[in-house]
Amino acid sequence: MSALDPQVLIHTINELGIHLNDWVYRLRDSLLEIESCQRCAEEVASRTQHNVDLAWNQAQDDIILAKNQKRVVEETHARADNAVSDAHELYNRSRAKQQYAKKRLDYWTGELTKARDWLNTALARENLAQGQFLSAEQKLSIALSELHAAKDELASACHRKEYAGQDSQGNSIYRSVDLGRYKIAVESAQTDVDHCKAQLEYARHELRAAIADRKAAEARITVCEKSVSRCHEAVSSAGKAVEYAHNALVMAERGLEEANRGLERADQGIRYAQEEIDIAEEMKQDARQATQRSSDGRLKFNAALEYVENAQLYVVEGCRVLEERTWHLRKFDTPTTINP
Repeated sequence: MSALDPQVLIHTINELGIHLNDWVYRLRDSLLEIESCQRCAEEVASRTQHNVDLAWNQAQDDIILAKNQKRVVEETHARADNAVSDAHELYNRSRAKQQYAKKRLDYWTGELTKARDWLNTALARENLAQGQFLSAEQKLSIALSELHAAKDELASACHRKEYAGQDSQGNSIYRSVDLGRYKIAVESAQTDVDHCKAQLEYARHELRAAIADRKAAEARITVCEKSVSRCHEAVSSAGKAVEYAHNALVMAERGLEEANRGLERADQGIRYAQEEIDIAEEMKQDARQATQRSSDGRLKFNAALEYVENAQLYVVEGCRVLEERTWHLRKFDTPTTINP
């Protein structure tokens, strides 16, 4: 059978039409798949752009928040630093007061020791003065007794007569007793009394002075004991104040350390937020590029679609022409009937 045989040509033309239609259908299916992919790409690009915008806005909010937090932390750090300075000053003042209280305690303890020594001396002086006073009283009593006795003897002698011999007639002569020695005895006794009174007055004065000295020593001891007690209380209070100030200083230093760490974390947060912004900027650039590629893909797809539609028109027209050629071939191949 020749290649130019009408049946062969008809068969070939039919296969060509089938292939053309099949090619058009496959091309249409491919375009549908491409369009589906294009839509997916556009949706992905749109979602990506939306998510990137959200991420970028969140990054902006994060860096603003981080800067605000740093400002708050800086204020806290400043307060913590001031608290440490105040705590140091309080601790130093407390230590100074404690040292002053200890010095005052040492001073008043020494004064109390001196006052007790003074009291011991005053008691010894008072005991001695008391003994001297009692001795002076006793001596005065004896001197007064001797004076009274001398006066009694003088008075008695004034009324006595003593035998002085006989006169020329043989009469006994009596004369007054010589009072000289009695008067001397009275004067001597009076002198002793005056001396004993002077000694008694001196002893009384010394006893009063000793008693006053003892009372002064006792009063000084009372003052010193009260001062020592107050100093003990002051030392105890100062010790508690030092302990409180030390604890406050430790807490303030810990607060400052925590503020330093907070400042470091705030700086780190700002760095992270800035890195987040940088990443968001890169993502925005990538999203813009993806959107641009999606737009370019849409343009290319539209161009391809237009090309396919034109090709389909050409195929339809070609198929029409082929069908027309086939009709002519079939007509040519059909034997002509001759009527008798």
